[in-house]
Amino acid sequence: MNILFTFEPNQDFQQHFQSTYQDLHWTFAKSIREAEKRLSDAEVIVTYGEDLRDQHIEQATNLKWIMVVSAGLEKMPFASIQKKIF
Repeated sequence: MNILFTFEPNQDFQQHFQSTYQDLHWTFAKSIREAEKRLSDAEVIVTYGEDLRDQHIEQATNLKWIMVVSAGLEKMPFASIQKKIF
């Protein structure tokens, strides 16, 4: 499974998940712009939510899950997400 972060968590976090879940493929991008080149491979996107746009959801052709690590969801592209699900 390909997990794509649209932000770069601290090194301890990255190392912990990479060593604990070695059967998963982890990509930690510094920004959504950097993550864009990996969206088509991503099955899971981990994001703060405000960086995702409609075109990102469309590019994520293998997407199965979006994990938002912030408290608010009001900036998420819900219409595009709904199209992908249904």
